[in-house]
Amino acid sequence: MEIDHCVFPDRLLYDSENNTWANVSKNGEATVGITSILAAIAGRITSFRPKAIGSIVTKGGSLATLENERFVGPVPSPFTGEILATNGQAAANPKLFNDSPYSEGWIARLRPAKLAEEAPLLSSIQDAQGLFKQRIVQYHVRCFKAFPDQALFEIGVECSAVLMRLNELISSLPIGAVVHLVSDDPTAYVEMVRWADMSGQTLVDWRTDGNLFHFIVRKVKSATFFGGINVGADSIGKQALDQQLQSTPVDLRLQESSFGPSVTMPASIFTTVATTVRQVNGVTIAEIRGEAHDGLNFTLPEIQAIPDDSVLYKHMVVSGSLPAHPNETLLVSTPTLQPLTFKVGDTILYHLNQNGNARYDVSLRIVGIAMLDSVAVATFGFFYPFPYQRLQQSYIIVSWGQTFSQIVDWAHQTFSSFGTPVTGIFATVDVYLDRASLISPSDITGSVARISQVEAKISNVASSHGFSANDIVLPPLEGLAPTILALRISFTVFSIPVFFLSWYVGRTVSQASYNLRRREIGLLMTKGFSKGQLLRHFLIEALIVGLVAGILGVALAIALNPLFVEALGGSLQGSLFLSRDTGIVTAVFTVVLTLLSVISPAREASNLDPAKSLKEYVYLEDVKPSSRRFPIIAFSLGLYKIILLSLGVNFTTLSRYALSGGILLAIVIILMSILDFVLTFLGPFLFLYGATQLSTGWALRFHNLFSRIFRRLLGDIAGLASKDNPRRELVRTYASQAWAITAQ
Repeated sequence: MEIDHCVFPDRLLYDSENNTWANVSKNGEATVGITSILAAIAGRITSFRPKAIGSIVTKGGSLATLENERFVGPVPSPFTGEILATNGQAAANPKLFNDSPYSEGWIARLRPAKLAEEAPLLSSIQDAQGLFKQRIVQYHVRCFKAFPDQALFEIGVECSAVLMRLNELISSLPIGAVVHLVSDDPTAYVEMVRWADMSGQTLVDWRTDGNLFHFIVRKVKSATFFGGINVGADSIGKQALDQQLQSTPVDLRLQESSFGPSVTMPASIFTTVATTVRQVNGVTIAEIRGEAHDGLNFTLPEIQAIPDDSVLYKHMVVSGSLPAHPNETLLVSTPTLQPLTFKVGDTILYHLNQNGNARYDVSLRIVGIAMLDSVAVATFGFFYPFPYQRLQQSYIIVSWGQTFSQIVDWAHQTFSSFGTPVTGIFATVDVYLDRASLISPSDITGSVARISQVEAKISNVASSHGFSANDIVLPPLEGLAPTILALRISFTVFSIPVFFLSWYVGRTVSQASYNLRRREIGLLMTKGFSKGQLLRHFLIEALIVGLVAGILGVALAIALNPLFVEALGGSLQGSLFLSRDTGIVTAVFTVVLTLLSVISPAREASNLDPAKSLKEYVYLEDVKPSSRRFPIIAFSLGLYKIILLSLGVNFTTLSRYALSGGILLAIVIILMSILDFVLTFLGPFLFLYGATQLSTGWALRFHNLFSRIFRRLLGDIAGLASKDNPRRELVRTYASQAWAITAQ
């Protein structure tokens, strides 16, 4: 049972005086916990100290102590008995008492000694509901679907400023944290729904209390930004696609061919069309929707009709009953609508007429209030060119089968008698396609072709019943192709510095590696290796390294893609998307970039003079300590930014509150915020540059390890230096290199 949004499971027994519950099992043991009322009154529990297992407690005696910053109180036992177990999981995580008071947040398990005497003293929820309701009002208890960790009271503040402060608070909280937002802005509901859709955070619960709106928001996405680069073009493309299609929840609308949405056919034809279209492969939902308005009094709310099992009920919150019986209706209450004087229980009389020739009167009784989300708003707004313009009018929702089908049949009979459709009565069939299988952000052209094929089948079915198809999804989908192309262009532009730095790093490492191998190169030359053989040998090494790096690059892209997506989109909505083509192109590009980085140093190494290479042995890392100063600074700054990113520290946000901590602290935080802003763009590059410069001394170790792997694949090529016949070994070398190139 739910009393004023506070949940009380029917299976439990309640000690209404102490706000505790008990669940007695078949073996006679009892599990005890606190009610949602006590959890709300106590606030966020921070400490749980139970009595020792084996202790004997009396009825009304303390089982445990709950504490938080402003509350310390015992949990009275509903039974006399022995404590068999206490909740160790809740002791480590006291939030469970607030989040799940009836399941994971139990207090203790008892073996009652006087169960037969004391159990009748407890009440079922049916018997205790009056007292609980009185207590909820007395203590101003508010129960929500998730218990808030933070509260944000914004009274007398415009919604735009409220959302700005909410974003600041969300950015400082860990994922999973819950915020209770209170606002008196009349547009708060619509703005919060739009904010949740755009930010990717979850709007868990909401309600009104007089002129106040209460919202419960759970953080489910990170809100940090990493650099100015974008290596997640596919995921951002998918997010852009989802946002583009969000305003068009219906994919196809079927209406009568002769008079458009105006009704001339009986309700049974609409039912037949919807049933037949559902059987088309690629269609997930096909449901009827109707609309009507009073022919005499245009100030009355417009009528919207949907089936009893409509998918739109998933996109609204209903307070009261659903219109499951004839002439019952839901009153849509949204802050942007015109204020209404109607309430639950009122009856509205409608007069539907046909140019004065015929009239249909119907009385609709309001049985509930409905609040719509953005999907339902967009769906109901499709009858007008501008969906959100519709919100300035009020409307009600009735059942198609119970109420509106009779209106449609009357309109059909009237049309048959007078030859013109009834003014102000419309009906259509809304079709929802299987977007998951038909639409791919990496293949917009193919998506359009697949949807067109499905729509052609639907049009054939519709035309056989005198209906035509009004396409809704294809125009925005076709318009999205330039958007994704722009994303890919921005990806390339932002990636140019990354490519350049990668080439520079690869070239520097290659030069260091070949310099360390000068003596090996000289020995191979003296034993018959030509410059071309050495060059091919080095390029084969680079090819293997590039393939390995490409695979690792794809793996890192998958792991780090959420951070890169947020750099442009702010949040990653939905699951990660990385197309097969992107993975292949990434691997191939890595190989090409590796070869471009290596080819110049490899050519220089293969052109070394044999005598000079045997005589000289120069380490590039043998440099003065002063030349390492900048790489150390660059590496440290880059590492510093990565650590801040991992911890979620945002100095830009902190700087807004700097002045409250004194002038010295303000100066420090402002300077740190400026540094943080600069490192947001340069941090990754500095880290990579510093790490590369500091690790050049590892080149010899890398070469030794790679040589062992390479010998296992191609044989001991370096062993050719010990042979006596250079010309004979030259043939063997060419054969080895040819085999290597073929294998790759």
